[in-house]
Amino acid sequence: MIRVHPREFPNRREGVKSQHAAALEEALQDLPANAAVNWPAESISLYDLADQTDVVLNAWSSAGRELALFGLPVVSYEWKKLLYSPDINLYGVTQGEYFECIERALREGWSAVWVRKAYRWGAFEFVRATVQIGESYREVQNASRPLYVKIKERIFRQVDPLFRRRADCRLRRDELESAQLIRRVVETASLSPIDFLAPADVEQAGFAEETAALRHEMRRLADALYPNELSRSSSRLYSRMFEFH
Repeated sequence: MIRVHPREFPNRREGVKSQHAAALEEALQDLPANAAVNWPAESISLYDLADQTDVVLNAWSSAGRELALFGLPVVSYEWKKLLYSPDINLYGVTQGEYFECIERALREGWSAVWVRKAYRWGAFEFVRATVQIGESYREVQNASRPLYVKIKERIFRQVDPLFRRRADCRLRRDELESAQLIRRVVETASLSPIDFLAPADVEQAGFAEETAALRHEMRRLADALYPNELSRSSSRLYSRMFEFH
């Protein structure tokens, strides 16, 4: 199954078809009987494909990181272009190594090891390598709000288009808790806060504690992706995610 990136075609971000999309339409016309293309117009979710996937072949898309979170083996060849650690995937530098990785992925299949590696990278990327400013910026993307709150905010925005921004500024503290860290990163031209993270500053969880946290997260995702018995009975991923250990 060849999945074409949705943003190659008109979407909410770009309203035109890319030149690459036209080239793909021409190149993917005469495929072998065992191959098919998933075009964006078919509205098939990446998660729908993941449920029926044995091995993911990825160039440098962030989908390689996302699908590793579900325990799927991902094989890449452009590891230098990945915006995440290549160690949460399999990758081959040469053509021979690349096909060896595919064979290994087919042999080993789904594995909790990939889940564990991918979540460890996620903790590093989204927690350790970030600067926390939550005490002064409380905006939550796509937050669930009661209807009356939505109506009230809509009226406020009509009166003052900058309503949300002004409210945000009023909540900001005079001095961020992370101000010193931000200054150090800027003044030393460092790439990230990781440069100032000492091993003693990192709270370490034991293997059993990590496993319990991952099991809770896997079950939460499994219940969200497969909310009823019908979807669970036809799923190849549900039982693996729910019985994670």
